[in-house]
Amino acid sequence: MNKTKKTSSFAFFVRRFAPAAGLVGLGALLANVGTLALLTGRAYDYFFAPRASAIQVEIVDGTRQPLPAGTDVLVRVIDGNQREILARYVNSSSITVDNLEFHDNFQDLYTVIVWARGYKQAGFHPVRLQRGKTVPVFLMLRPERARLDFGAASWDKLKLRLPSLSAALSSGLSDREARERYERLMQEKPLVLAHLLNVGSVLERLELPSGKKIMPFYRQVLFDETLEQDKFFAYVDRRLVGELRAAVAAGVFEYAAGADVFHKGNTASFKETDFWEANVQITFYERDSRMVDGIELVRVDTDIDYYRDPAAHILLEVLPNTLGGKMTDPLEVYQLRWIASRSSRNVRGGLVFDPPYVIEKLS
Repeated sequence: MNKTKKTSSFAFFVRRFAPAAGLVGLGALLANVGTLALLTGRAYDYFFAPRASAIQVEIVDGTRQPLPAGTDVLVRVIDGNQREILARYVNSSSITVDNLEFHDNFQDLYTVIVWARGYKQAGFHPVRLQRGKTVPVFLMLRPERARLDFGAASWDKLKLRLPSLSAALSSGLSDREARERYERLMQEKPLVLAHLLNVGSVLERLELPSGKKIMPFYRQVLFDETLEQDKFFAYVDRRLVGELRAAVAAGVFEYAAGADVFHKGNTASFKETDFWEANVQITFYERDSRMVDGIELVRVDTDIDYYRDPAAHILLEVLPNTLGGKMTDPLEVYQLRWIASRSSRNVRGGLVFDPPYVIEKLS
């Protein structure tokens, strides 16, 4: 009797728990098979997949078009060990550097530098190799002697291409008055206009975590002695402060280092984090405010620095400008931002830089 009960109890146990145990076992088996497949794939990649990579270098001039035919370009390629693996002249705006060994470590962080007679040197780092693939890098050679072509930035075209910037430029004026002032700026201070167009082109597209663009927050650009080739002051909707704090939390902006030193009296300063070079910085002076059409506006200073790294910004930009009496050059910003927006990986959508002017080479 006891034996029968024990047998029945055992049979009940098997019937009750065996299916669950079987599922657990099957799950473990599938997990092991999945792990084995992953390890097998990685082993195959390591031992058998092509380890050679390549870099495709595309070069344009200040008009954002390939260099004129017949231009000799010195191309230098340096690997992650700071070993120069290529240094030669080519007669082309497009060159492929192939048979580069992929290591899957810091050695894959390459630097590409180009130079041509009559142009300023350009480069990009890091160009990250990818196993068995060709990685593109886009570089702009800016002419040493140049003129600005604002053909795509006429007042009527600006209203269509950068509507929020044109609205901020014409605040409080009739369309005729705004047009005349804008055209006077174009003729008398082309570098100032270049800076405005650089910033406007970035902010018209730059999206906040809320989905809003930044430029529509700008309501009035100040046309006074503070309007310079490396900065301009404007009044913006105060709500932009909160939007930028949310952008810091999301990692697409950061609080600007050294703002209390270089922007005295500011209440908050934010810098874009998309690139290593040519990021926009917006600095607030909230004590200077006004009410317009029921909206509280506060004063901001907007600029684009050469470098994101604070040390590089101070040593290579602030100190030379201060000691040499110079200003940040909007044409160098144009060059750096164009290169960064096309050559950086994992760039957020809509950040391709295409301001409505070009830089032409003077012969």
